[in-house]
Amino acid sequence: MPMNDIFNEIYKRVDLINKKALNLSEDIYVFEDINIKKLKSSPSELGFLYLIALLYISYFECGKIGVKFLIGKMEAFNLCSSKYELHLRDVNDLRTYLYHNLSYTNAPDVKRITRCKNWFEDSCGSADIGEEAEWNLCLEHAYNNTIELLNDLEDVICFIEADDFKYDIIDDWRFSINNRITKYECEIFVGEIADYLGKEVNEYKLTNVYFSKWCQEVKYENYTDKCEYLQRIRKAIEGTLIREIRKSLPISGKDIMEKFSLSGGKKIGELLLKATEIFETDENMSKQDILDRLKAQI
Repeated sequence: MPMNDIFNEIYKRVDLINKKALNLSEDIYVFEDINIKKLKSSPSELGFLYLIALLYISYFECGKIGVKFLIGKMEAFNLCSSKYELHLRDVNDLRTYLYHNLSYTNAPDVKRITRCKNWFEDSCGSADIGEEAEWNLCLEHAYNNTIELLNDLEDVICFIEADDFKYDIIDDWRFSINNRITKYECEIFVGEIADYLGKEVNEYKLTNVYFSKWCQEVKYENYTDKCEYLQRIRKAIEGTLIREIRKSLPISGKDIMEKFSLSGGKKIGELLLKATEIFETDENMSKQDILDRLKAQI
């Protein structure tokens, strides 16, 4: 296939996939608009560089949510997702290998270089390519893998359309696109967790302070399941509340080390946790009261 046709076919498939997604619901999509400067597609080396850049933008930027979401649904429809996870890893590796400076003294870089050289050898028979025919074989290999993925993404959308739980899947997809738990939902979680921990907190104030941190710590695009995502958000909030409680504790690890002649280690953390539990029974207790109670318990 002529190289210009390769890129036109990819753009055509992307548009078709988005149209099928919009047929499910007008507020969901797989790919955001792809805006990349169209380069010359010959010689094949330049065409390959352009293709890898296009695929990286498509998978990891414009389609970072939709592509991951649909791949995550493949196993449910008897499609193999693992080969596409490898394809995405290959694209990420190749983009880094071709466009960034990698070091042979850095272990992760060496692994990536090795994977890329293996990919080149599998694609054209040479790990160190330079000939036009070799670049052309690599271009065809990457293109064929891409079309295979795009075909299966389209099939997953068709399977969703026919599924008895279609609207539940669409809700999950919509949630993944919106991509962020709301501040109001976090306030509810803060209140529930604070009640469980027996603490009174200002849900609104705490959420305003930590909301961005929770969203950064727990990114929805790293999860294929909404329930798992919400559980991780709850865990992040719980960790924050526990740290806030410990901040109000009138003793520190240093106080415990001096009181019990300890030099450090895991034991300090265990005793701090016990001290927190003691303090929660009466927040008017002084440092000495807590240390005395702690000594009586160990």
